[in-house]
This record gives sequence, C-alpha cells and structure tokens, in this order.
Amino acid sequence: MSISKKIIKFFAEVLALLIIGLIVVGLLYLIYFLTMSFGNKNTTDANIKIINDSMKESIDNYNFNITTIKTNVKIVKSDSFNIDTNNRNILIDYDSSNKSIIINEKKLSLFNYNESYDMTIYIPSTLFKETSITTNSGNVVIDTLVTNVFNLNVGDGKTSIDNLTVYKSANVSTGVGKVDINGALINNLYLSNGVGETKIKANVTGNSSINSGAGNIYMEVLQPNNYFTFKIDKAIGEIVIDGENVTSGTLNTGPSIINIESGIGKIEIKCNNE
Repeated sequence: MSISKKIIKFFAEVLALLIIGLIVVGLLYLIYFLTMSFGNKNTTDANIKIINDSMKESIDNYNFNITTIKTNVKIVKSDSFNIDTNNRNILIDYDSSNKSIIINEKKLSLFNYNESYDMTIYIPSTLFKETSITTNSGNVVIDTLVTNVFNLNVGDGKTSIDNLTVYKSANVSTGVGKVDINGALINNLYLSNGVGETKIKANVTGNSSINSGAGNIYMEVLQPNNYFTFKIDKAIGEIVIDGENVTSGTLNTGPSIINIESGIGKIEIKCNNE
C-alpha cells in the first residue's frame, strides 16, 4: 500500500471514530434530557406533600430562606403553608428541629434554561425569625411578610412588596434589578443599590444606611423631616431631601439616624411634614 493510501486510510479511520464519538455524546445528551423531562416529574410535588404533612405545628420564629435562579416567586397570605410550582428543579428542606424552611433552585441545564417557571408560596399569619431571599433573574411579588430580620438580594429581576414588617433589621441589595416596597414598617434599614432602581415607602425607625452606586433610590418616609439626623457623604450623584439638593455634612438632629452615601446615582428622600 502506498504512503498516500495509508494517509487516506488513517484520516478515514479518525473521521469514523469522530462520528461515532459524536453519536455517543448525542445519545447521552438525549438520555439525560429524557430523564430530566420525565424521570423526576413528581419529585417536587412529593416533597411538598411530605412537608405539608409534617407541618402540623406553628412556623412562628422559623428561618425562611429562598434562593432562585430564574423562577418567578409569589408569596401570598393563606390559612396554611403550601407551595405550588411548575419547576421540578426546586428543592425544599423543612427542618422542624432547627426551625428552618429552605427553598433552593438547582442549576438549570441547557435544555430547560429558556423555559418559564413560577412558584407560589402560601404562608399563614406568622412571624419569621429571619427571612432571606436571593434572586438572579426571576421576579418576586410579596403580598404580606412579617419577620424580625429581612435580607433581600436582587440580581436583574424585579421585586415588589406590598406589606412588609421588619422588627430588627432589613438588608436590601440590588444589582441591575428593581425593588419596589410600597407600605412597610422597617427598623434599621441597610440599603445598597447597584445600577438598578429602588423605591421604598415606609415607616423607618432606628439607625439606617443608604448607599447608591450608579442606580437611583427614591424613599418616602412616613415621619417628619426633624425626626431624622441625615449624615451625608456626597460624591457625583445628586442627593435631594424634601425637594432641596444637599451636600456633604449633617442635616437635623433627630433621634433616628440615616447615613447617606452617594455614588453617581440619585438619592431622593421625601418626608411627611404635614
């Protein structure tokens, strides 16, 4: 056999092995896809049923943690705790001994990343010890939530809260997303805004801190201007309090302190002076 024929034969064998390899990989992906689509379809439903059967006691003073990738979350008031979701990648851990409810969304595969997922969490009237919500690109809508400690970390989704009560402290952080809290009682608010937009209407007490990056913050507080001491550290961004532009320094000598630090975004605070 000539050298040229040997070379042709060699490359033909390599090409055949490559084609076989691609076929095997394709079959493995197909098996994985079918398994993810049909194999564990009722896992989340079964998990929820076990949790509901176990939750005969009050969930007062529980830790409540939610971490999602792209699932849209709705929290509504109900007579009993329940979860309704079309996402089989949701993992739920209910631990009565440690008094915790943990909801996590598993990493999505390429096959189902573009699908739309929703989850509704029904909660009874209760006081949580600590509530932590972390989202990537999903939206969050909360009807009513009462908690001692509240942690909210928003990626590029939108979070809307109608009624929020926080007795000890609230830590709200946004990336490029939006946060709209319309009606709240918050003690010790720590607000950090990236390039997104945050709007808060609340009765704010204690000592608070507001930090804006490139995004905008709009706050309407239910107390008069002289209830607060505003300690201001202004950079490029505009800081407006009751319609007036302010610079770095201290404004007022009220019992509740709000530290304000601006980046290049705008911070606007409106007080109830009537």
